[in-house]
Amino acid sequence: GERSIDSFRVVVMCAFAFALLTELTFMICGYGRFGPSVESTLLSSYAVEPSSLACWLCMAANIACTYPIVFQAARSSIVSIWAQAAGPGAGEPNRVVLTAALVGLTAVLGHSLDGLSFINAIKGALFLSAIAFVFPGLIHLRLFSSQNSEKSGEEAWRWQAFSKFLILWGAGSATIGLGVLAFR
Repeated sequence: GERSIDSFRVVVMCAFAFALLTELTFMICGYGRFGPSVESTLLSSYAVEPSSLACWLCMAANIACTYPIVFQAARSSIVSIWAQAAGPGAGEPNRVVLTAALVGLTAVLGHSLDGLSFINAIKGALFLSAIAFVFPGLIHLRLFSSQNSEKSGEEAWRWQAFSKFLILWGAGSATIGLGVLAFR
């Protein structure tokens, strides 16, 4: 397809609508099933029986299969940041030591936290705000500025303002989310 600001706008709006409808569907169904007494880990809300234990087993398999993928990306990012911060010729950190430290940190956090709700709350405050608002706003602003000559002054100003609003909304949402976590 053709790359343009209008096609990007349509894709982003459709993605937001789909994500909102999906999230609302799960929220309504979860509230309808458990009411206000739902646990932070949804599977904890079910009685211990073979079907819920099978769900726990599937979750464990999911984590066991996806952890290496996420871990590799995190380790590569840390090595890259290390290389840029240390400057040229500084060398890479020892991968075995770094891997052992990161796996150890993950194990300690996994063992000490009662559930994943705290980690998910931090992740949601930081990453979801960035993915849902900040990055689309930055991309939209960048795309729009490269195609600026096609739009009139008033229309250009409106779309730039909308992009900046998305960025500020995301940053504000992340700040409020972290603030709520800090005072909880």
